[in-house]
Amino acid sequence: MPAGIEVVVPAPADYLSRYETTYADLEPDAREADAFIGWTAPTGILEIAEKLKILSWLHVGVDDLRQIGAFSLLAQRKTKLANIAEANAIAIAEHMMLMLALAKNAIIKHQIAVDGRSSFPVWGMKAGDRRRQHRRPCRKARKGVRYARPGSTSKQKSRRR
Repeated sequence: MPAGIEVVVPAPADYLSRYETTYADLEPDAREADAFIGWTAPTGILEIAEKLKILSWLHVGVDDLRQIGAFSLLAQRKTKLANIAEANAIAIAEHMMLMLALAKNAIIKHQIAVDGRSSFPVWGMKAGDRRRQHRRPCRKARKGVRYARPGSTSKQKSRRR
């Protein structure tokens, strides 16, 4: 840090989480602070921080600041506001991909494919039935009519002349 900069951190206390701090913890240093970097702004702390030049908000959004009326106060004092927009975008995308994979049983289906097994039956059909189904004629062959076999290049039936 450059000379003359003092970093002040609230004294350790018996907090439940990093989001908890009180007005009493911050009040002694807030009046002279040039910058706040943190997760919380207890009610009334921004009002007494008249020398504040920047508020670095360690959240993706700033809706909670809007709800406590901080936007108008910061705009009036020409205080800069920074947040960490899109900080978790990749983690959230990965999480959603995992949720979709779980919903579609993709992990189980992948393991079935790796093991060389079939993920059938579909609609009550067994894996072998699907292959046998193509061998059965769908209707009786009439005399003088040829039908294309599965896998052949002819797609239409042809008549013998």
